[in-house]
Amino acid sequence: VALSMLLILWSTVLTQACMVWIGSSLSLVSTILTAIITVVSVTAVLHLGVRFRNSQNRGHGQRRAATEAIALLVMPILWTCMTDAAGFAALSVSQILPIREFGIMIAISAVAVCLAIMLFSPALMMLPTFRFHARLDQQQKRLSRALRRRCIQLADASIRAPRKCIAAASLMVVIAAIGMGRAETETSFLNNFDPNSSVVSAYQEVETEFGGAGVWDIILDSPTELNSSYLKQVRLLEQDLRAIRINGEGLTKVLSLADADQVASRSAVSALLSPSSRLSAMSVVMPVFYDALLSQPTGDKRKLRIMLRSREQLDATAKTALIKEVQRVVQQHVNSQAWQEVTNTPKIATASGTTDRTADNAPPTPLQSKTGQVTGYYVIMADLINQLVKDQWRCFATSTVLILLLLWLATGSLRLALVALVPNILPVFLVLALVGFTGGKINMGAAMIAAVSVGLSIDGSVHFLAGYQRTRHRKHTAQTSSRHAAGRTGVPILLATAALMVGFGVMSTSDFVPTATFGALVASTLAIGTVVNLTLLPAFVVWASPAASD
Repeated sequence: VALSMLLILWSTVLTQACMVWIGSSLSLVSTILTAIITVVSVTAVLHLGVRFRNSQNRGHGQRRAATEAIALLVMPILWTCMTDAAGFAALSVSQILPIREFGIMIAISAVAVCLAIMLFSPALMMLPTFRFHARLDQQQKRLSRALRRRCIQLADASIRAPRKCIAAASLMVVIAAIGMGRAETETSFLNNFDPNSSVVSAYQEVETEFGGAGVWDIILDSPTELNSSYLKQVRLLEQDLRAIRINGEGLTKVLSLADADQVASRSAVSALLSPSSRLSAMSVVMPVFYDALLSQPTGDKRKLRIMLRSREQLDATAKTALIKEVQRVVQQHVNSQAWQEVTNTPKIATASGTTDRTADNAPPTPLQSKTGQVTGYYVIMADLINQLVKDQWRCFATSTVLILLLLWLATGSLRLALVALVPNILPVFLVLALVGFTGGKINMGAAMIAAVSVGLSIDGSVHFLAGYQRTRHRKHTAQTSSRHAAGRTGVPILLATAALMVGFGVMSTSDFVPTATFGALVASTLAIGTVVNLTLLPAFVVWASPAASD
């Protein structure tokens, strides 16, 4: 316990110091730093602790037991930390900066844990041993022996039935494919929080009483002096925007200075003034409102803002379709001849004479690329989650390749590396399939699972392969070596999984749904990964062994 606490504290401080040194900042997803460090630390400490106790139970002294445990496990722990680091480092290929920084941060923390184990475990393992109760100690020994026998029995059963293991793996792949096809993307900002939290309650009032909590904008080019023709075109655009309907849903509010000018012109006195004069008067009476809807002139151009409101709690399909339809309507208007005339779109010379810059066969200019922008947090949030889902598979592929290379280096055998990696990919897909089958949605927490989970679940496989190869070097058969490795590593894998499932289960109580989802899915991945490492992996390793026939 003392070693675990010291590893977590030291690695957390060192990681944060490194992030300060490289000029990076903690972001929304960085709040789970300590949880990830706990995963890596507790797993390593439990393997050391079980090996240390087993050596003592064989009658070895404390010094010899500590030396033996460290000597046997230093390389497996090094490779597990490296695979953890590779899984998180793969997030650095994401297009989203906080995710990239998060991946780099956790990769640093995995290396920090490895360094901490080298520095602190020899001294702490030599502390005086305290036995609280002899009967409790005997129960602990009996529990360890019973778990070890069960692990050997599971490994033996899978080794004797390799075809059944392959069939089970194939069935898992089919189930995963079906479940993942049902998973949807979560694009609602409100659904990132617990439905009973104060944040959601406050937003619900805005959603129902104030025309929707989804706030977004359209940014249009406008002349320096707003005239009647330009404002008329803006109102025509607004009219088409209000008419949009996607499965009965549309924009609840559309507002700009064109509407304010239309209201002001109803006064007999104001009607005699030009739009520019009316808006100038408005800028004096309501300067904050005016400045929020019209930018200051830059040369002969300025920007006009149309503020949009919509319901936040739309499903991903309806929200995406609504955003695309608004973008289509806006582009249709800004590319029309009437709009180009009122905005004085510059002309360019071509071989056939002077033509408009927005012609279909002319490349867009910097001015046009900024005309009719549909933006705002409502759009950005939807794009963010969609980008996360796209990045998930890019990061997953990168993580898989890096971990495969590390396993190849660790074992010296490409076949062993492949058979160890393939079963550990299954938990990732099964967990994502679980999201689909339960009607859940892929949010920010779930979108990072694919790349991360491979690195976390592979830890048990690394220790299994290390024990397997040690026994093989003593000239034992592949079957005997696989059973022996399962018995040696099964108990610490089970204990680590139990402890970490409890730890990550606590995260599921968070009001921030992505954090709760991440905790629940990581706990599920670790549980499934443990089952895979104790059943499918022993059979696959024997099947892939070049001397499987001996």
